[in-house]
Amino acid sequence: MYSTEQKLVDELFHSAECGENLFDLTIASLNTQMNEEYAVLKRELDTAEKRYDDWKSDYDAKNQATDEYVEFSIDEYHDLLLDCQASQAHSEYIADQVFALVEMQVIYSFKQLEITLKSLLSLAFDNVDKKSLFNWKSLKKEYNSRNVKISEADNYVPINQLRVVNNALKHSSKITQEVKELAIVEFRDLELFDYESLNSFYKRIKDDIKVFLLSVVCMLVSSLGLSHLHWRTNPNRDETFEFDMDIPF
Repeated sequence: MYSTEQKLVDELFHSAECGENLFDLTIASLNTQMNEEYAVLKRELDTAEKRYDDWKSDYDAKNQATDEYVEFSIDEYHDLLLDCQASQAHSEYIADQVFALVEMQVIYSFKQLEITLKSLLSLAFDNVDKKSLFNWKSLKKEYNSRNVKISEADNYVPINQLRVVNNALKHSSKITQEVKELAIVEFRDLELFDYESLNSFYKRIKDDIKVFLLSVVCMLVSSLGLSHLHWRTNPNRDETFEFDMDIPF
């Protein structure tokens, strides 16, 4: 039979390990659908632009071959231009929506991280004022007061990158100086976030969140003077994560 302390440790690790990103789960099919639609529209745009380029090249060749006026169909010309403009507009419309989805994935992921960190504190201690934990600075300060320096947790670097990118996205698509100073590889030489760079960034860092949270829990458990070893051998726990960390307790 587990003691109260053992149950607390289990709850802490379970909270860190099993918090699925609900937004990712919710939009998974929509994301796939819109990316497929964007790919189709991009091919249509490429086709329309090639038709226009071929028509213009043919007209230019005929025009250069003679000093006389070369007749052409103004209707065909307008149709080709309209096809390009329509395909471009449709492609950009879907691209903006796809970008909005990955933008929200980043913002939601950081928000969920903050929620989980608050929840861990509330589980571990009964005198936590969650209302006072209104930003990252206040969260770090509260953890520090519990002898837990989250900046020393595993995978803090990508978590801090997530924080800074999240802050930038909440204001605009402009890559801020703070983001640039972190030298994030996906945004190198860019002035604006775009779908490709932001999606690559999110795919790279999203799995770091769980590793970071589990490391924070180990630090919390240590600060409480408890042991996490029974959690690692508990046959009833969720086996979704193989935790391997050298902690001297």
